Amino acid sequence: MSLPFIIVLVIFILCIVCADLRRCLIINRIKKYHPKTYENLGKPRLFGRARFWGNNTYMDFMLNNEWKDLNDPKLSKLAEHSNINMGLCIVLGILSLITYSITSA
Repeated sequence: MSLPFIIVLVIFILCIVCADLRRCLIINRIKKYHPKTYENLGKPRLFGRARFWGNNTYMDFMLNNEWKDLNDPKLSKLAEHSNINMGLCIVLGILSLITYSITSA
């Protein structure tokens, strides 16, 4: 493996870890301050039956910007950064695949 690929892969992994931590903060904030919304999302959590990365309701909530309806400034800031982080993870994932294919040839 080449150094550029390893660098991109490490940054990609760090991005995923940051995204998961941010999602935990979002879910905890919704659970604490917006219990009805938390129930409607299916009580998402990191581990267990209703994990949030496999929860389409949570992803729809985030991608459709439904969190804006809650009028929670701290949640809005977390959600905006989370959406940016999701896009960054996608870009870095694609970049790591491209880097790997170029350097392994």
